[in-house]
Amino acid sequence: MLKEVMGVIMTAGEMLLTSGAEVYRAEETMERMGRALGYTVEAYVTPTGIMATVAKDGRYLTKIRRVRMRSQDLGKIAGVNQISRELAAGLLDLAETKNRLNQLKSPTYNLPTQFFAVMVASLSLTFMLGGRQLELVVAAGAGFLAYAVDYFLSRLSASTYLRSFAAAFVVASAASSARLLLPNISVPQVIVGGLMVLVPGVAMASAVRDLVQGELLSGVVRVVEAVAIAAALAAGSAVAVGFWRF
Repeated sequence: MLKEVMGVIMTAGEMLLTSGAEVYRAEETMERMGRALGYTVEAYVTPTGIMATVAKDGRYLTKIRRVRMRSQDLGKIAGVNQISRELAAGLLDLAETKNRLNQLKSPTYNLPTQFFAVMVASLSLTFMLGGRQLELVVAAGAGFLAYAVDYFLSRLSASTYLRSFAAAFVVASAASSARLLLPNISVPQVIVGGLMVLVPGVAMASAVRDLVQGELLSGVVRVVEAVAIAAALAAGSAVAVGFWRF
């Protein structure tokens, strides 16, 4: 039974951490779910790993899990939180909780929907920056390319920084090349709109919340990570723009 409870607890914690949740949220959720199941849980979560101990009636089980890849999925965070609340309220048992978590592992939205949302987000930001019709179309295409590059490289297990640099380079190159056919478009507006979906805003917000909660290690690490991703985006854009100007 200890192994089954540990499996559910670790699955919930890993899903939260890999979806961009704060470490204090992952720890509290794991401990809350353990108490609801009648077990004592001590969890220690960092941005790159989870350590937990489950105990009951003098029996202990400790497990460590390494987390290498992280993304942003607010839908999964909300889903795990809902499952933990229902478990704490007595609406779910261990088997039902495990089944609900397994169902939550599947993507919240299919790939075509994700690409469509990215294109809408890109053209929306470009519109907010004052973009006109042609710039909106180019920005939507640039956002599509940015997400396609990021998705393809993620399937190859490339680092977040390489993916950000490559996506920024492709977006800036696409915007600069589009200007050859459409001389009146604003390249900066298109680049900003195309890269909006890759800006680590959620990561920075999570870092601030961790710092406020006293999770200094996680907060500082997440801030550094967000700044490094932003730097990779800026570097990729600068290299592409410089290349086309040359």
